[in-house]
Amino acid sequence: MKFSEFIVTSLPEDPRLDKVIPLHVKTLSRGAARRMIEGGAVYLNRKRCQQNGKLVKVGDKIRIMEAPENRPAPQEFEFTADRILFEDKDLIVVNKPAGIPTHETIDSSRHHLVRAIENFLAKRDHVSPSKIYLGIHHRLDVNTSGLILFTRRKEANPAVAQAFQDRQVQKTYLAVCLGELNAPQVLKSYLAESK
Repeated sequence: MKFSEFIVTSLPEDPRLDKVIPLHVKTLSRGAARRMIEGGAVYLNRKRCQQNGKLVKVGDKIRIMEAPENRPAPQEFEFTADRILFEDKDLIVVNKPAGIPTHETIDSSRHHLVRAIENFLAKRDHVSPSKIYLGIHHRLDVNTSGLILFTRRKEANPAVAQAFQDRQVQKTYLAVCLGELNAPQVLKSYLAESK
């Protein structure tokens, strides 16, 4: 994985991260910078930053991870109706398979669940994919399968966001282990802070 790195030497009038990057990396547009930030490819002072509006100051260090070159052509994931477990005018709950990202990553050509659902719903409902709204309130890692809830209308976002914030949404995870456990155990694992 390649990366480019620079120290901020000048700032635009509005010193947001998504505006500072194109000022220093002339090959990146603001839209490309936003996608990279949201996809987790940007580090500000050694910490991953996924906030486009994060304010930057002179002297800050920015590192941008680049998608690997010569990668194989992306394989499209075809979403099918049997993956929908619940749907009404406000919500849709789908079964995400392992091996596909929930949403767009730094590699914008890579297929992801949101795009697959948009394409499926657009075809089913005879509308343009751009007319499909999917509000993301949680996600699952690429290699994790399971249920994901999306809102179908912006008006449903506040209630769903509040339900997650108030921990009214219960999440249960199933882990597969090799061998046998002699007794119930609690296993905790934490990612180390990136250096």
